[in-house]
Amino acid sequence: MRNHRGLPEEHMRRACEWVCYMKTAHPRPESFIPDALRKGEKATTPEPDDSVAPAYGTGIDWNEFHTTTRYPNTTD
Repeated sequence: MRNHRGLPEEHMRRACEWVCYMKTAHPRPESFIPDALRKGEKATTPEPDDSVAPAYGTGIDWNEFHTTTRYPNTTD
């Protein structure tokens, strides 16, 4: 679950549930849509919780994109 970068914990859980459910014998993806959204109502967004520090894997590390090692498949 840590590889789902940037997703809130609740969203990570639901994403994993979705993948597991879609691998069942007879999935019905429309069953995941809440009744309020089917009627055209807007979903409420949760308030951000600033008291909790970000978990590992939720940020971008400079070294993931910039490295001193040359790419091995160069034409030089």
